[in-house]
Amino acid sequence: MAGSAANGAGSLRVVRQWRETQRYLPLRRTDEDPLTQAILTLAGKYGRYGYWRIMVFLRDAGWQVGKDRVQRIWRREGQVPQKHRKRSCNNFAPNSH
Repeated sequence: MAGSAANGAGSLRVVRQWRETQRYLPLRRTDEDPLTQAILTLAGKYGRYGYWRIMVFLRDAGWQVGKDRVQRIWRREGQVPQKHRKRSCNNFAPNSH
């Protein structure tokens, strides 16, 4: 039994935990907070744009980011692009004949 407790599955069986509970925690990058602030600033300035267009602006500004990272921060911060306002249809005149 002591030999099987040395490997991952055996040791988890000894402490009665599922293997999925023992995964690594993702490390926060050192530039995560400035990047989040840059995303929120651009999202406030360009409210209609989504995460893809914000990613293009960030790359133009010199950030080395991918769409997955921008999208993850975008969702975590609860950003949603503003909806189009529906135009009123006042161009139809009533029948006058």
